[in-house]
Amino acid sequence: MIRRAAPQDLDGVAELYNAVLRWESQGRVRTGWEGEGGPNRDTARAAGKAGTLYVCIQGGDVACAAVLIPGQPEGFAGVDWSESAKRGEVLTVQDLAVHPVLWRRGTGRSMMAFAEGLAAGKGRSVVRLSVCGENQAARAFFQSAGYRHAGTVGALAYYEKNLIPELEQG
Repeated sequence: MIRRAAPQDLDGVAELYNAVLRWESQGRVRTGWEGEGGPNRDTARAAGKAGTLYVCIQGGDVACAAVLIPGQPEGFAGVDWSESAKRGEVLTVQDLAVHPVLWRRGTGRSMMAFAEGLAAGKGRSVVRLSVCGENQAARAFFQSAGYRHAGTVGALAYYEKNLIPELEQG
């Protein structure tokens, strides 16, 4: 079940982020979240208060979390997006995390489908996100989910997906 996070989910979200960071410290994944740069309990708390933190609950535990922001951060303005969209037409996905024991089981894909449905339901035509450029697994995941690479700026690779199918010429 995917839903907006509640205050009682905070411990589970923090543990989820810590599990991903443990895998990174073991060299099993490259997120770019190490140190002060990644999501943590404080960023999860802030997103929860803002109403933008969503969780996927499996077996009573937080299996996946993502921050789904209406609009896009100012830092995204410097990217050469192929989809022209005003800020109000965009939903931005940040801090997507799937518990490592659930990788490759469809949990992340379910969260992204939820994000796309939420965006479309609110009249947003594009979903955008950034990922550590060295995180090859995440980059392959987003490309397989239909996201187009829009460019790389610094250490981040940017992706977007148009939610409004083009009308076929004919």
